[in-house]
Amino acid sequence: MIQTFTKNDLVKHLYQELPHPENQWMNDALSADGEMAGLQQDMRQVKDMLDENLMEPSDAVVDRILAFSRHFPRNSK
Repeated sequence: MIQTFTKNDLVKHLYQELPHPENQWMNDALSADGEMAGLQQDMRQVKDMLDENLMEPSDAVVDRILAFSRHFPRNSK
């Protein structure tokens, strides 16, 4: 059986979200297909850059958001 993978599968693999059998098949496919391995490497570099530049909002921004949200009635169900 030939296993095909999508870009979504590559992203899941990158974030370690593939189930065990698919993860092993993906590892085998990446070893055998240089083009796919290159795409995976490109995705990893983008992920690493995003992780490095992840910014958290300041306490002042969080306080303003919370103050703003207090002006709206809560939906009680």
